[in-house]
Amino acid sequence: MLLQWKHPGDDFNTGILGTTSLPATYYIQYSSLTSVIWSTANAQVSFGVVNKNPYSTEEYYFLGSSFTDIYEGVTYYFRIWVRDSEGNLSDISLGTTNWATLCPSVDAICVFFDSTTLTEIKIPKYKKWVQTEFYWTNLTTNTLSFYSEAWGKYVLRACPRRNEFILAICSEDGTNDDVEVQVYKGDIRKWDNLNRVSADAGSSADYQPFDVAYEDNSGRAIVCYRDDGVEGKSNRVYYQIWNGSTWSSGDIYSGIEVESSIRFIRLVSKPGSDEILMAIQDLNRNHYVCFWDGTSWSGLVKIGTVTAPSSAQQCFDITYECITKRAMIVFSSGSLTQPYFSLYDGSSWSTPQPATFTADTANIRWIRLASDPSSDKVVLVAEDNNRRIGYSIWNGISWTDKGLLANLLDISIDVRPFDVCWLGSTEKPMIVYSNNTSTPAYITGTDFENSGLCINIGAKPYWITLFSDHNASTETVHLITADETSPDSIIKIQTWDGSQWRNLKTLSSKSYSGGCSAGSFRYDDTAPSADNVPPAAVTSLVVSTTTVELQARFQWISPGDNGWSDKLVCGSQYRIQYSTWDNYQDIIWSTSNAQIIISTYNVDPYQLQTYLYNLPYEATYYFRLWTRDDAFNWSLPSNIATGYFIFRPAAVTNLSALPSRWGRCIDLSWTAPGDDGWSGNITGGKFRIRYSTYVTSDPNFWTTDTGWNDFSNKYEIMWDTNVVALSQQFRRLTGLHQGVTYYIRLWTRDENINGWSLISNAATSWAQIVIVGIKVQGYEELSWSTTYNFGWLQTNNSTITAYGLVIENTGNVYEDYGLKIDTVSMYNTYGTIWTIDNSSSVWYNRFVLEGIFYNLRPSATHYGTYYAGSDDVITDSIIWSVDGTKYHPPSGTGQEEKSKGVRIPAFPPYPPNDTTPSKTRDDTRQFWFRLHTPLATSTTTQQIIPVQLWAQENTSVGPPP
Repeated sequence: MLLQWKHPGDDFNTGILGTTSLPATYYIQYSSLTSVIWSTANAQVSFGVVNKNPYSTEEYYFLGSSFTDIYEGVTYYFRIWVRDSEGNLSDISLGTTNWATLCPSVDAICVFFDSTTLTEIKIPKYKKWVQTEFYWTNLTTNTLSFYSEAWGKYVLRACPRRNEFILAICSEDGTNDDVEVQVYKGDIRKWDNLNRVSADAGSSADYQPFDVAYEDNSGRAIVCYRDDGVEGKSNRVYYQIWNGSTWSSGDIYSGIEVESSIRFIRLVSKPGSDEILMAIQDLNRNHYVCFWDGTSWSGLVKIGTVTAPSSAQQCFDITYECITKRAMIVFSSGSLTQPYFSLYDGSSWSTPQPATFTADTANIRWIRLASDPSSDKVVLVAEDNNRRIGYSIWNGISWTDKGLLANLLDISIDVRPFDVCWLGSTEKPMIVYSNNTSTPAYITGTDFENSGLCINIGAKPYWITLFSDHNASTETVHLITADETSPDSIIKIQTWDGSQWRNLKTLSSKSYSGGCSAGSFRYDDTAPSADNVPPAAVTSLVVSTTTVELQARFQWISPGDNGWSDKLVCGSQYRIQYSTWDNYQDIIWSTSNAQIIISTYNVDPYQLQTYLYNLPYEATYYFRLWTRDDAFNWSLPSNIATGYFIFRPAAVTNLSALPSRWGRCIDLSWTAPGDDGWSGNITGGKFRIRYSTYVTSDPNFWTTDTGWNDFSNKYEIMWDTNVVALSQQFRRLTGLHQGVTYYIRLWTRDENINGWSLISNAATSWAQIVIVGIKVQGYEELSWSTTYNFGWLQTNNSTITAYGLVIENTGNVYEDYGLKIDTVSMYNTYGTIWTIDNSSSVWYNRFVLEGIFYNLRPSATHYGTYYAGSDDVITDSIIWSVDGTKYHPPSGTGQEEKSKGVRIPAFPPYPPNDTTPSKTRDDTRQFWFRLHTPLATSTTTQQIIPVQLWAQENTSVGPPP
């Protein structure tokens, strides 16, 4: 876009704007939205100006590729401010608007290490080449930093199916080096998907134990690498796959294991196929080759019987003949002065033979190959240990020795001062090499008949990289050089336009000399770019729920690459947008608003697609889908699908069932889930418990809604709840069969009537057998005596014991209590002549005895008068209870049956062996006697009355809930 305006003055419309020492500053803000907060703080662009006259014209031009949030075909709105040298800010400008047109395509990228500042040491730099304009864009910092110092070997590969590049680096990370990759996506013009594939490639930043290649047909990429940290084996190859959107997770062992630690890995794609050739050089200087068939690696072969002279240089290279498609490896063999080669014919490798090469007295250390894309020709360039560079040409049948390019280079053997490539339109090879000067030399032509010098780079080149345009309409070649400048190597780039070198530019003035740069041209400019037909719109999108909370199952019939025809290949995508707006007609449907991106490949038209996705929260959702082919053509939106997705409480996983302290009971406990899974408190919800004395093999046994109405055998309990998530819950099952095992399950529901959780874990327990027991202890004040002496009493008198008996329920049910006097033993054993009153009045030699429960010594008003059921029972068969602290007979007879019984806990809440009085006293009750002496008596001797206390289960009052 080109923005144009008239300068104001320093003071309104007068005075020069900006000085050399204090420039004026312009601020530009832009947005694709009509409702915007306009502010200099939100401005995306600012720049300074000096010596500008009022009313003079100013222009600002930028490419969308410089601003990652500007896209073709989108309308943008602009505002501008200017601040003068004194800091005064103008008012906001008038608004202007425009839409972004298609900017020139990015045809190549170069990447490099630049350690100008410490903050950038982990962030490689890159430039983009626009072929039609024949220029490099401004220096740009990658949007993704690497995990560690990015100064190791650089590899950059271009996708054959789409505008995409993958950068891989073996970077320095202290003791162990990392292999890391990231992707440049041409459709959004940014780097993305940083992936640390290997955290321990050994101390290998000086080597290259990794490489990247694309499958030529599918467009998928594979990165192979060494990772000592996976299984502690440095001789194994691992890999991950890039499907156009994501990397496969984790290290995948390829099954390839060599003799010793891996030093170099090289990958080359077979033209027109998904086959990839891999070659390996290990620490023991062996060479290996194997193949990727699109699914797995196989065919590992050790090439040659004599090891290479060194493991520190890449003493091999691989390629394919582009017509016959035979694989080739050229490698160094021991101290021999000729490189050897072997061909793969589709079934086996040929016996290694020497490649014709000008012999010298030193062995081969560096090897580079380049294949002619239109024939079976291959160019071989190699450097020996005496730092001489020679070259040969393979014509599909034999090698032709072409001689030496340079003699006795005055540089280290650890760097590679040459490279080779093929020119696009003329199908000529080109070699660039160091010739011991600061000006690299080159040779080119059908038979290398032309030679010359490149542009002087200021110092001897230590590392040379060539990459050429694959388009047949151009001969463009880029040359990257890293020179010998110490301590920081300078990286420069220059371009061959078909007849001369030009446009020398410095990429970095602080780098390293060994392979810290790379470049590549795009491949997709000749393949899928002619595809202008988008996939058809999906008309069959259906969305349904699954058994997983908030999980949506999408299903649709896939269109083709072109309407309903042709296979969708790698680089294709489905995008799904969803919204919970009540008025779905107002939803802005757009691929840029899609929350779900699904990369796909190898999909035939009319093939059923299924995809699972977890939605964020409970709501009614609306969905739409788009399909994109590998040429970035988008279909029209699909039909609108809708579905209501609930987030039920989580299934309880810690339901516990234990025999209760109460008979015929089981105590349950569990952790309450939340309204949504384990989150959020439940309001207006329910718990449901089902228990049974048996289970069957029927998988629907617990969920069938019939038969759960037998209280003691197979029953369902349901109750309302408002519960805090993760709080502890309790419930007692009562009225069960004693001694019987029960099987129990639990569910939770939120406020949604259909929001029942899944079934809980299984809990099993048994109900205790009923025990009825009573323990009577004597008077504590009289050393727990079980005898009480009223002393001398007057006749027709009433008196209450001074001390109470301690009564404890030793059973596990509620109990009713009574008193009984054995009149036979009274007379026969003790000689007692008194008898028990049958009614409630005393007579001659006839007494009345009453008893009540009370925590303190009661008064006479606490006692009542009762009819007697028999002469063996004192006052009544039942001792009545009114409340939990005060026990006495009721005011009248005929009390309701359900109120009978004394509520004494079945067990104390303290350990039985803890006899601390302050703890045990509250777990018992005291029983007090009141004696009514006869009206008159025939004796003045002491009378002994034997009293028994008994207990029976009160079946009308159950245990507490």
